[in-house]
Amino acid sequence: MPAPLMYSDSGQSSPLDWSLSFEFRARTLKRFNPLPWLMQVLQEVHGLRKQSGALYSVLNELYSNALEHGVLGLDSALKRDAQGFTTYYQERDRRLEALDSGHIRVSLRVEPWKGGGRLIIEVEDSGDGFDMGKVSALPAVEQRLSGRGLNLVRRLGRHAEWSDGGRRARVEFVWDALA
Repeated sequence: MPAPLMYSDSGQSSPLDWSLSFEFRARTLKRFNPLPWLMQVLQEVHGLRKQSGALYSVLNELYSNALEHGVLGLDSALKRDAQGFTTYYQERDRRLEALDSGHIRVSLRVEPWKGGGRLIIEVEDSGDGFDMGKVSALPAVEQRLSGRGLNLVRRLGRHAEWSDGGRRARVEFVWDALA
């Protein structure tokens, strides 16, 4: 069997060709934030360390959207003012406490790419999805109230796309070969 692909970084190596997937179901969604755990795994990939802030921001946005808008079915339109934000997060807590079904799948894939590497993040939820075209077409004033996170994800990742009726997000990060 051939040896796994590795690259060297000052005498230490990290895996460069792997994938993992998790499905977080209702009982876990109610009580566990997987982001620190996932970030710890990603920090083992030396080429991603310099992008840890962007990675965390993207993972946080994708996971929060999947949970709040997908699984819990919350509408960002509630967050139009300070009282709306309060109402939104009260409703979030109420729906989360009552949650008895639904899931979020997070898949991470690291692979060699153009002399360096590529991370592909996919986050999928069991919710009703959303119309990406409709969200993108909102006037700028409405985009300030909702949809901001989608623009952030697009700016921080190399490539971002949504599919399956808005229930699946896919974002790529890349890095060059390390000296």
